[in-house]
Amino acid sequence: MPVSTLSLVAPDETDGRIARGARARAAIVDALLALIEAGELRPSAARIAERAGVSLRSVFQHFKDVESLFAAMADRQRERLAPLLDSVPDDGPLEGRLDAFVAARTRLLESIAPVRRATCKLGRENAPHLLGLLPAEGAQPLAELA
Repeated sequence: MPVSTLSLVAPDETDGRIARGARARAAIVDALLALIEAGELRPSAARIAERAGVSLRSVFQHFKDVESLFAAMADRQRERLAPLLDSVPDDGPLEGRLDAFVAARTRLLESIAPVRRATCKLGRENAPHLLGLLPAEGAQPLAELA
């Protein structure tokens, strides 16, 4: 019966490598997001690696192509925005609900703005990896107030 090479490695060493890989992957994605937020619309892999504190090779080990890196960034952006999507209270005076709505939308839109600007500047055809970050056409932004 063949022996797996993983079975020859202590479990804590395997878990450590997996954890380091996950941290590197997250750092790469967060670096890309930070660079876009800073106004670099098309950062090079070398620039992303530098910002993430990893080697250039690590970028290519974790992501097979630019599309997969941007897809991971879109997922990370959704995770970051999820807490900002809390609905406003549906009871109480209208003025209080409006204030809550405006405050919530302000936080959300300020968080979305840099990636949204990048998407608009790059154009829908040149940045399909960013389209998942845009609201669906025909979305009803004021539905919470109905």
